[in-house]
Amino acid sequence: VDGTRDGIWDWPDISKDEEYWSPQWKALLGYEDHEIEASASTFFSMLHLDDQPRVEQELGRCIRDGTLFDMEYRLRNKSGEYLWFEAKGNLTSAETTGVRRMTGSITDIQARKEGELSMERAMDRLTQSNEELERFAYVASHDLQEPLRMVTNFTGLLAARYRGQLDDKATQYIDIATNAAKRMQMLIQDLLSYARLKGDAGLSDTVDCSKALVYALDNLYAQVNARKAVVTHGDLPIITSNRVRFASLLQNLIGNAIKYCRLEVTPTIHIAAEEQEGEWIFSVRDNGIGIKPEYCEQIFVPFKRLHTKEEYEGTGIGLAMCRKIVVSFGGRIWVESREGWGSTFYFTVSRDMEPMKTEEAA
Repeated sequence: VDGTRDGIWDWPDISKDEEYWSPQWKALLGYEDHEIEASASTFFSMLHLDDQPRVEQELGRCIRDGTLFDMEYRLRNKSGEYLWFEAKGNLTSAETTGVRRMTGSITDIQARKEGELSMERAMDRLTQSNEELERFAYVASHDLQEPLRMVTNFTGLLAARYRGQLDDKATQYIDIATNAAKRMQMLIQDLLSYARLKGDAGLSDTVDCSKALVYALDNLYAQVNARKAVVTHGDLPIITSNRVRFASLLQNLIGNAIKYCRLEVTPTIHIAAEEQEGEWIFSVRDNGIGIKPEYCEQIFVPFKRLHTKEEYEGTGIGLAMCRKIVVSFGGRIWVESREGWGSTFYFTVSRDMEPMKTEEAA
């Protein structure tokens, strides 16, 4: 008892008020050994008002069921400040008299609680900052659309009206401005789509993954047909997810697999799913150009491009959207690849999610 830094307490007969608190128990609350009386009633008078119902309920349950007492609560110290403690207790009964006794300890966890509170506040600030950033991205992108549309329209008018009347250098400048405006328009549209994706998946549906794949391929019809791509799949499950986001996820991954495939090679993509430890692991395997290992994490960063716009068009937002969608499902996404040997993208979806029923859904 003297050697431990924890406080030791003993309630020799739970039908009576008298208790024993070790000197260290009292010291944790700023008292000298002689300054405070050890009793059940004194203990409850020191408990924070918000914690009293919890402690009474848990203590009653432990006495009734003979189970261990283990919980966290706040006690008022000598200066009137409430501090957090973790308490543990064990109930025993004397064989001869039947008297029930509870003995245990308390540990000061104030520093840990302050750390948890600081972390919660930091997470709240981060969430608020992310929401503000998403709102800014949405508003900024939305407001940029109109002036950019005017630039695109007028450069198009210049090209149409003065084609053949200007020298080659002027025509080249107009083409550069027109192409730059079109790329900017595509970038803004992708940024808007990214900003619209909230942190959670919203309403959860029962999703037939095979039907979601068909929907994704219908949206990719022109791209698949132009490259004569071959898309196959194994047995795909019915899961609880967000139907629209799941189809968008497949569409992005398959579209990337087709785009990043050498022109002389027929794109071949296979989608599969495997159940493991309470989650579905989906894979999208391709025979594309592959990715260097050092870039396998970077490709999920918004606007991160590994190739020039002349080699492959795009804005570098597609895989960032994929990651944001998967995170909204509570899952994770990664890629395994070798340059020149294709890539396999993996993502997970929990199989234990329950569909959310709302009046709107009904």
